[in-house]
Amino acid sequence: MRGVQRYCGMRAAKAGVSLEAYLRHILQKASLANEFTSTDIAQIAEKYFDPEHGVALDLPERGTKRQAVDFDA
Repeated sequence: MRGVQRYCGMRAAKAGVSLEAYLRHILQKASLANEFTSTDIAQIAEKYFDPEHGVALDLPERGTKRQAVDFDA
């Protein structure tokens, strides 16, 4: 984390602003990005969970040894 803080401090000094002002600028710019205004849940899910970004898992078959409850009886 210190490396990030040092890097941001150098960038802020180069821009002639305080570290706090530089970080506020970064956060404001990120919050205005179009990526965060999308409300299409399918698009968001595809972006983060499609086969190109996901991990293939070999899941065991689901089942139970318990008998199903019959509420009509």
